[in-house]
Amino acid sequence: MKRFCNGMFKALLASLAFVFVLAGVCYLIATTNKGFELASAEAIKRIEGLDVTSVDGNLRRGIKAGDVRYENDSLVLTATGVDTAWRLSCLRSREFCLDRAVVDDLYIQSKTTTDESPPPKDGPIELPTIDLPIDLTAKEVLIKRLRFQAADDVPEQIVENIRLIAKTDKTQLTLTELSADYQQHHARLDGSLTLDGDYPLDLTINATAGKIFEDKDVQLKASLSNSLADLNIDAEINGLAALKLNGQLNPLEKNLPARLSIAAAELGWPLETFEQAKLSNTT
Repeated sequence: MKRFCNGMFKALLASLAFVFVLAGVCYLIATTNKGFELASAEAIKRIEGLDVTSVDGNLRRGIKAGDVRYENDSLVLTATGVDTAWRLSCLRSREFCLDRAVVDDLYIQSKTTTDESPPPKDGPIELPTIDLPIDLTAKEVLIKRLRFQAADDVPEQIVENIRLIAKTDKTQLTLTELSADYQQHHARLDGSLTLDGDYPLDLTINATAGKIFEDKDVQLKASLSNSLADLNIDAEINGLAALKLNGQLNPLEKNLPARLSIAAAELGWPLETFEQAKLSNTT
């Protein structure tokens, strides 16, 4: 009996020692820069197509990387100048607090594939319910430059200053800012969207299209309401002409059925003087 008790005691001590060692290893990997460097090096070896250089930081506060590259049969993705910061302490309240995620340059190259696209389905598009297991608060997500190269011989497309400030609460998404620049054009979106059912929404779009015609800018301010399935639009367009557009659009239905009306106090040519042609109170 005494020998049995001694054996049980030694087994218990060995189990506790193993647990403490395992906890120490996890702490080393998660909370220290050196531990995360070792863990990331091991991950790079095991994930085919992944390469990361100049890794710094840890899983407790955030990581930095000089270059992150991933390649598979369908795409090449390269991110340069990656800088992130977060607070894991928020996880105690089932929330992930992302204070900063900045990428200097993100390059995406699509490869030619032989996969055929699936035939379109009949009926409206079905929207999934998106309910994240934890809430997300993103204070700053910034991609300074996004470059996209399609598989065919089309020119490379560049979008700059993609900025996101957002928060989720179960299925509720609140956008403080989602904005981007493309050539001389700028667009910003804010408001709220529920990722359930028909996706009820209340969004505002502000956009400027630079130098569309005769070096003139066009400004758009639009309010989107009701739901993504039955969308109400109320918009004002200024620049080339002062227009008001309102109506309903069904984006999830085939052929995009719409009921829209456009009104303008004055339309004419040339745009500034209306000397050659003029229409008033047009609807």
